[in-house]
Amino acid sequence: MNQICYMGRPLWADVANQVIVEFATEKILCNSKKARNIYKTEQIVIIKKVTEALAILGPRLYLEISNLLQQASNEPVLAEAASHIINQSEILMQVLGQLVSSIRNYIIVNTDNQDELVSRILYLLAIDKAIQLKPKVWNMYLQTITIQKFFDILVGRDSWKKLSLIFTIQANSITLRDSKIRFNHFVYIEFTPTRLDFIKFFFYGAAVFCKQNQKGDIIIPVAMV
Repeated sequence: MNQICYMGRPLWADVANQVIVEFATEKILCNSKKARNIYKTEQIVIIKKVTEALAILGPRLYLEISNLLQQASNEPVLAEAASHIINQSEILMQVLGQLVSSIRNYIIVNTDNQDELVSRILYLLAIDKAIQLKPKVWNMYLQTITIQKFFDILVGRDSWKKLSLIFTIQANSITLRDSKIRFNHFVYIEFTPTRLDFIKFFFYGAAVFCKQNQKGDIIIPVAMV
């Protein structure tokens, strides 16, 4: 595993479900011991370097890094592993601290869009929290949840009630609040997506981050089924 871990995107289909997230975790961290501590023993791991934090956040967020444009490759397995890492004890605060440091030191150069970056982080934290209420499985952060459960976490139930009339809209005999969403990462696009694109994004577990001045900043595909 140590030899093939760093040789580009692997053929995930050739990896058993039981170890695929651990394998992807090792690929992100480039450290088998840390990956094992996070995935198997859930020990507290110290994220000392900015590069480590960005490697963890990269599969889930779109970040513009100086001298390198890092666009999400729509790799849901790496995003799944990154989700498991971020949600381990005390790691979230470490990587967010390193993210702030990287912005202050101009490692991340899209500092004029910090509000959009914060929005993406909040959406990911909200869906993570909602999914954690479901039974734990190896690909838990790629599970679907309803719009209502997502908004319960994102804005709170009291605020949700104020929006309730909007979410009574129906299609295919399904209300919007009972519709499904599914994403564990963001992809960046510079085109106007079609319905087929949204189906693809839903299948890959991706929400969409649009280019500046495009109609809509963030798009979350919804399946009314």
